[in-house]
Amino acid sequence: MSLQEIRPHVEAWRTAGERYAVAVLTGAWHSAPRRPGARFARSAGGEITGNVSAGCVEADLAERLDAVLAGDPPTFVTYGVSDETAHGVGLACGGTIEVHLAARSPTDPVWPELMQRLDARDTVLLLTDVSGAGAGRWLVTPDGDVLVADATGVPPEPALATGRRLSDTGGVAVVDARGADASGTSAEPATIVEVLLPARRLVVVGATPVGAALVRLALAAGVPVEVIEPRTAYAAALDDVPLAVDGRWPDEALTDGDADPSTAVAVVSHDERLDVAALEAALRRPYGYVGLLGGGRTRRRRFEALREAGVSEERMAGVHAPIGLDIGAERPAEIALAILAQIVAAWRGAG
Repeated sequence: MSLQEIRPHVEAWRTAGERYAVAVLTGAWHSAPRRPGARFARSAGGEITGNVSAGCVEADLAERLDAVLAGDPPTFVTYGVSDETAHGVGLACGGTIEVHLAARSPTDPVWPELMQRLDARDTVLLLTDVSGAGAGRWLVTPDGDVLVADATGVPPEPALATGRRLSDTGGVAVVDARGADASGTSAEPATIVEVLLPARRLVVVGATPVGAALVRLALAAGVPVEVIEPRTAYAAALDDVPLAVDGRWPDEALTDGDADPSTAVAVVSHDERLDVAALEAALRRPYGYVGLLGGGRTRRRRFEALREAGVSEERMAGVHAPIGLDIGAERPAEIALAILAQIVAAWRGAG
């Protein structure tokens, strides 16, 4: 999540009492490298964090953010360069992006509440009013309850309606006062609507060689990881990794409170008791991805046990088994790569 990418720097700036400005990617078309919601921020002291492109426009954005910090009003900026003229400021890939720039105070009340809600894995709507000279915001629940605000008045109903529409999938929209899409047009937009879902994370069941490799690869990719491994000998394989291994059985560790569509569960214990317990617990909850390590025989045995436990065929049909993309992987690290690639594809809607 792009908010988490800039979080350490923003919190350091806030702690130091330093103002900062943020560019939020509100629209992306064609081959733009980042999705809407990506952020690039600059402190009054000149530090930067995050990105909204592959590095094509950030230097120009930094200057524009300096201007906003110096008193220029919040504004939208559009970058779009064709492949033939991609040597200036713009996107070398030929895409087009729209970003919104606004300054923020270190005493901004929205940021700490937003971080608290994200840490609690709540779904929230961040509405930014850009209809006037300011850029005030409301942080609201999917039901429309205002949690905190620095904008005046009440959130506009068209923006709330757009947020409710996106509350299952997340996303960003720019809408006018009638609720019509105003991104990438000459119309003056009224509200930026960002639906922020719980951060994507990975639960690995089993610290086998494949599981240990998957944990390390996911951490290197910036994916939050949790590990369930009640077998002490296997858990020791992660002694050098900076995370705590959950030694409970999966039916205890996989709880309703931790289950959401943003979480992937990779069952790689290669132990029938653990596999079945993990699969049954995961399939009875709304996890967004569930995968099982093993070939056809393993799949048949595990699924038969699940049928006996009363798990529906519909739920079992959603299990990625065998887990991972078919890339001819053989070694644990290669299998881990195939698994993580498939999970990312599922998260991005590409598989």
